[in-house]
Amino acid sequence: MNINVYDMNKQIISQLPAIDDIAVLTTIRKYKNVDGKYFMLICRDIGYYTLFAIEPDSEARIEQEALECLKDIGAIKSIEQIEGTEVLEIWVEPENEDPVVMYFFNYDKGVILCH
Repeated sequence: MNINVYDMNKQIISQLPAIDDIAVLTTIRKYKNVDGKYFMLICRDIGYYTLFAIEPDSEARIEQEALECLKDIGAIKSIEQIEGTEVLEIWVEPENEDPVVMYFFNYDKGVILCH
């Protein structure tokens, strides 16, 4: 059998139940304490890229916005910080499709403001 780690992970994740919203919100809330104004949520498999900008005086909460974006893709199966990094790995399973991995991370260095 010739299977790569990503495909093996997809098979395992597909067997997991969806996690509850509180687990997602709590994990992102802890993570967003990383200093930063810009955060990215990406999934290369489906060509998904969303940039979040945190406004200091805003009532909007990035964790709630990220949760809604994830739920738009599908059932959230797993979320955890990649060891030794400041990146969250999130597995989402679109309806009637294989799970995909998404990443949420600080993107301050990827945004260049030209005034």
